[in-house]
Amino acid sequence: MGKKVKEDKKPPPDDVFDVVALESRQAGTVVLMLNSPEEEVQAKACEAIYKFVEKCDENRKQLLDLGAGDPLLQLMQSEDRLVRRNACMAMGSMTAQPDVRKYLRKKRKKYTHLYILISPRRRFRLS
Repeated sequence: MGKKVKEDKKPPPDDVFDVVALESRQAGTVVLMLNSPEEEVQAKACEAIYKFVEKCDENRKQLLDLGAGDPLLQLMQSEDRLVRRNACMAMGSMTAQPDVRKYLRKKRKKYTHLYILISPRRRFRLS
């Protein structure tokens, strides 16, 4: 048998907020979470949206109607790699819905980074 190691439990600093677990069953709440200043919240919200839109076509339209398009497009340019990846996955899945594609065509001039990203002239290195 090994020794029992006594853990040193220090109280958290006074200026740090305690951890809050958040659970949402409403799509509108998750769309609001996309605008959070915290990257971890943004990444989780994008992941939840991806899982939601994979379920059915009506969910894609619902999220577009709730205004998830602009925040997702902005998060696709995030500095954080996980946020950017999850936002791309969510938006990519949403484009299976014709109204989402129409929305993206209207936003073409505003989000040129998206078109540069998917341009066939650009070569990607897989590693």
